[in-house]
Amino acid sequence: MISSIQSSVSALKAFGKKMGVTSNNIANVNTPGFKSKTGVIQDLPSQAVSTMAGTAQVGCGAALGGVYSSFDQGFFESTENTTDMAIGGSGFFVLREEGSDNLLYSRAGNFRFDRDGYLTNPEGYVVQGWPLDENGAIAGSVRDIRMEASQGIDVDVDGIITGTYSNGEIIPLFQVSLADFNNPQGLQVEGGNLLSVTRESGVAMTNSPGTHGLGSIAPNSLEGSNVDLAKEITDTIPTQTGYEANLTVIKTRDEMLGMILDILG
Repeated sequence: MISSIQSSVSALKAFGKKMGVTSNNIANVNTPGFKSKTGVIQDLPSQAVSTMAGTAQVGCGAALGGVYSSFDQGFFESTENTTDMAIGGSGFFVLREEGSDNLLYSRAGNFRFDRDGYLTNPEGYVVQGWPLDENGAIAGSVRDIRMEASQGIDVDVDGIITGTYSNGEIIPLFQVSLADFNNPQGLQVEGGNLLSVTRESGVAMTNSPGTHGLGSIAPNSLEGSNVDLAKEITDTIPTQTGYEANLTVIKTRDEMLGMILDILG
C-alpha cells in the first residue's frame, strides 16, 4: 500500500519537472536564438514481489529521465542593424567574457560596437573572429573583433566584416568565427542566451562560416526562438492529466489505508 503511494509521489515530481520545462519554453517564446527543450519521463527500477504464480516485478514509479534541446532552425527576423547576424544552419557564435579568457557560445546574434570599438552582445561579451588583410585573407589567430575608428560596416554571408572609409575605400577587416560540438546537447546553459563547454559537449571546433558543416551568416537578421507555442500548450494537457490522475491515486490509497487502520484498530 505504501509503495503505491510512493510510486504516485514520484510521478507527481516527474510531471512537475516536465511542466517546468514546458513553462520555460513558453517563457522564452520571443527570446532570440532560444532552443526549446523536451523533458522525457522514464520508469524507475522495479522491485520483486511474491505472487501465487511465483515472483513478479512491480514498478516503483517514474522520474524525469532527461531534458533534451531541439537545435532546429528558428525563424529569421530582418532588422535595420548591420551588426545583427543569424546563423543559417549549424554552429554557434564565439564570445569572450570581459576581463577573462573564458569563451562562451550563443545562437543570438544581436551585436553592437561598444564605446571602445569592441563588437559585443548585450551582456558585454566580445564577439570573436579572425583579422583579415587588405586582400581578405586571414592574417592571425582568432581574437576580439574591434574597430579602431568609426566607419561604415557591412557583413556578408561568409561573416566577413568590411569597413567603408570616407575616401570610398572598402576594406575587409574581420571574419566572424563559428564553433560546433560533437554533442551540443551537453552544453551548459548559462543564461543570457549563452552556453558553455562541458565534458559531455566535447571541445569547440572553430571554423569559418559555410565550412566544415557550419552554417552561413544572414546579415541584418536575428534568429528567433524555435519554440512552437501551439505544441507547448498542447503538451501541457497530458502532463496535467497525468498529474491529476496520480493525485487521485494517492487520495484513494490514503482512504483505503484509513479503512484498514479502522478495521485493525
